[in-house]
Amino acid sequence: DIKKSIEKIKKRDEKVWPEKKYIELVLKKKPLDKNAIKKEQKKKKIIESTAIYMILSLLLIIILILTYQLIMIGNPETEQPAEPIIAEEGCQIINDIEFKIVDYYIEGNTLFVQLNVFNKSKNNFYTTVRSMYLIDKDGKEYLPNVGKGVIPTDFYGKTIEPQTRVNALIAFDGITQMNNKSTLIISNVSDSYHFIWDYMITLPEK
Repeated sequence: DIKKSIEKIKKRDEKVWPEKKYIELVLKKKPLDKNAIKKEQKKKKIIESTAIYMILSLLLIIILILTYQLIMIGNPETEQPAEPIIAEEGCQIINDIEFKIVDYYIEGNTLFVQLNVFNKSKNNFYTTVRSMYLIDKDGKEYLPNVGKGVIPTDFYGKTIEPQTRVNALIAFDGITQMNNKSTLIISNVSDSYHFIWDYMITLPEK
């Protein structure tokens, strides 16, 4: 009887009890994967960075659109140009900005052009001359010699205020004969309402 009782106890210990099975499962549970945690954190940072980038991009687009509209509309305190385009001999007016060839002459092998610019607007911000060159009847281009002539600091590459006249003497080397078919090109003039435009003024007859 004692032996039978011992065998029963042994068999009882060998039986898989629910509590024992649960403990075994807990003990077998895998430890936390550090690499997986890092990957998850990295993924989260990428999502956050992308969201911030998209928000900043949208804000930049909105700012650019508003800036463009302000440029196109102009300052509400300024007035729209009264003279969009007027062309006369030796003179051209675009958006109230007049460029006029007052005189021209040759000394040696240099053509000197006396140029007058008049910002005729009442309060339109400014006009800026950024580049200038001369084209003869054969299509050859001549750039100004800034070492000759007289170019005021507020004329070439600077601003010309409203209701202001500025004179400049522009020199072009390599020209020995006067030709009234030559054309003076004045590029990249701008004001508060318009981006840029160009002038094409043919030398007046003498």
